[in-house]
Amino acid sequence: MAKTKKEKTKILEQLKKDFEKFKFLIFFSIFKMETKALENLRKKLKKEGCKLQLVKKTLIKKAIPQKNLNFLEEKTPVAIIFSPKLFSLPIKFLDEILENKEGPKILGGVFGERIFSEKEILQISQLPSEKELLGKLVFVLSSPLQKISLIFNQILLKLIFVLEQIKGQKER
Repeated sequence: MAKTKKEKTKILEQLKKDFEKFKFLIFFSIFKMETKALENLRKKLKKEGCKLQLVKKTLIKKAIPQKNLNFLEEKTPVAIIFSPKLFSLPIKFLDEILENKEGPKILGGVFGERIFSEKEILQISQLPSEKELLGKLVFVLSSPLQKISLIFNQILLKLIFVLEQIKGQKER
């Protein structure tokens, strides 16, 4: 159903607000994408604080006219993932859904003033997520502490062993 000019203006204003609020945008084609897969993606993204929106290309171009988004020239319907920061989790969710499927594909992305190609977005998806990186950092930081506690335990065990040897010699 066609939208009225008033509805389109409202969508355009919301888009402009979202472009300012969210720093990382991923554009992807939804050509031949199943509705169920799109809804599952939307639910996963919402849990991570991201937003998925289907938008007409003309409205996108009006909302961010200063950016030269060449990938919007393709003749496919487009969806946008809005993410509050640059991280690979939304891309991984999207990549899982698009894997081994013909039709839907990642078109590109925007982070601040930088425009990313499809290849760059896929490279970002190979990076570990923020939670994985924090987990690795905690492990690296706690490892020396664990080693120190083991060293102290070994020293105490050696002291106890020496004291037992001395006690054994005195008893003879």
